[in-house]
Amino acid sequence: MQKYLLLLNLAVIVLTVNAVVEITDFFPFGVSHGDQYLESGDDTSSAKQNLLISFPFFGYNHSSLWVNVNGAISFNAPINRYTPTCAPVHHEYRMISPFWADVDTEFEDPTPGSSITYRESTDLADLQKAKNEIVHAFPDFSHIDLTWTYIVTWYNVTFFRDIPTRTIRNTFQAAITTDGRHSFAIFYYNKIQWTTGTASNGHHEKGTGGTSAQIGFDAGDSHNRTMLDVSCKDSVINISSMSNVEKPGVFVFRIDSAEIIKPYTLPPPVIVQEKLECPPNSIQLRINESVCYSFHPALSQFVIAERECNSFGASLVSLKNKYTSVYIPQLANLLFKHLEVEQFWINAHRLIDENTFEWTNGEDFVFTNWKNNRSEEKVINECVAVNLEKGFWKTEDCFARLPFVCEFYGEGKKVPQTALVLEEFPDLPNYIYETGVHQTFMKILDKGDRQ
Repeated sequence: MQKYLLLLNLAVIVLTVNAVVEITDFFPFGVSHGDQYLESGDDTSSAKQNLLISFPFFGYNHSSLWVNVNGAISFNAPINRYTPTCAPVHHEYRMISPFWADVDTEFEDPTPGSSITYRESTDLADLQKAKNEIVHAFPDFSHIDLTWTYIVTWYNVTFFRDIPTRTIRNTFQAAITTDGRHSFAIFYYNKIQWTTGTASNGHHEKGTGGTSAQIGFDAGDSHNRTMLDVSCKDSVINISSMSNVEKPGVFVFRIDSAEIIKPYTLPPPVIVQEKLECPPNSIQLRINESVCYSFHPALSQFVIAERECNSFGASLVSLKNKYTSVYIPQLANLLFKHLEVEQFWINAHRLIDENTFEWTNGEDFVFTNWKNNRSEEKVINECVAVNLEKGFWKTEDCFARLPFVCEFYGEGKKVPQTALVLEEFPDLPNYIYETGVHQTFMKILDKGDRQ
C-alpha cells in the first residue's frame, strides 16, 4: 500500500482551445526589469539564493531557494533530476514545479529571445499584480498586504537534447509571494509546445510522449504533495488552455500551510446579491441569499470538521455580523439539541499566532461575540466554538468533538445526506425566516400551512 497522501489532485478545467496568457500579461521579466540570467546548462541550477524574508511553504519557513533549469523552484537543495518522479520526492527536493521537465539550455547563451530569468522583488507594481491574482482566486484576502515576491520566467526554452535551431519552445512563469504569514504561488503559461525530453523517452523531434511534465508542489516529506491531474500525462501540453481560476493559462494556490489550498472560487461580497437556490440539505438567510448553510451532526474535531466542509466546496461557518450570530446558533440549537452538546464549531482559531484569533482563511476578526464582550485570550484553548443556547463564542480544545455548520457560495454543491434540515424532525413545527435582526427570527406555522 502506498503510504503517501495526495492532498489535492486538482481537476483543472479546459477553457478555450487556443487561449494562453499573453507575454504582456506576465509579470515583467528580463534583465531590463532587474532579472538575472540563469547560466546555460543541462540539469543545472542557480547558486543558492538568500532571501530578504522568511518564506512560508508547506508549514516550513525558508530563507533561501534555488532556481532550477528543469522547470522548478526548490528550497532544500538544487535539483538535477530531469525526469519528474510522478510520486513523492526526497527531502532535498522540497519544491514548487510550474513545469518540471527536461529543459535544456546548454548550447544557447541566454538572450532576451530565449532564457531563464529570475528576481526577488518588493516593487509595488509586482506586489499589486500578485495581489490582484490572489484576490480574484481568494476573495476573502482583499485586505492582504503583500511585502515580497520572487519571479522566475522560462522564456522560449526547449527540451533535451538542446538544438538552438529548434522551433518547438515553451514559455511559462512562476511567481511566489507572501505577506510574511500567508504565501501564494501564481503560474502563467504562454505557449507550451513540448512535454518531454528525449532522455525521458520523449520523441526526439516533437518532445512528446514518455514521462511528461509534472506541475505542482511537494513538501519532500513523502506525505504532503499536490499535483495537477494532467501531470505526467500527454494532456499536460494543453496546460495553457486550462486554469483553476477561470482565466486560461493562470493557476493560483495558497501554499503556506501543510495543505495546498485551491481557490475558493467564491464571488466577492457585494451589497446586492443574486438569490440562488441552495442545494438539498442546506438553507439560506435573507441577509445574503447567495450563501448557503448546512448543519452537520457528526461529532468531529476542529480540523476534521473543516475538511468535511471542504469536501463539498464549503468551509466552516464564519459569524461575521450580528445577524448571522443570532440566526445560525438558534437554527443549530434546534437541529443539534438531540446530541446533548452545548456548542458547535465555527471556522475561527489561533493556531498560527497564539496571540491572535482569526478566521481559517487568515482574515482578522472585525465582529466578535465573546461572552461578556471579551476575548478569552488567557485560556489555553486554540479553537472557537459557539454556545447553542446563548450564541456567545468560547475557546475550545481543538480536539473536542462537536457538531458543525458549513457555509458555501452559489449552486452546484452536493451537500452530504447526513446534513440535517428541519423537515427531518416531524415533532418540530415548521419555520420560516422573518426579515430584520430585531424581529422574531422564526415564525411557527400550523401543520396545515406547510407546503
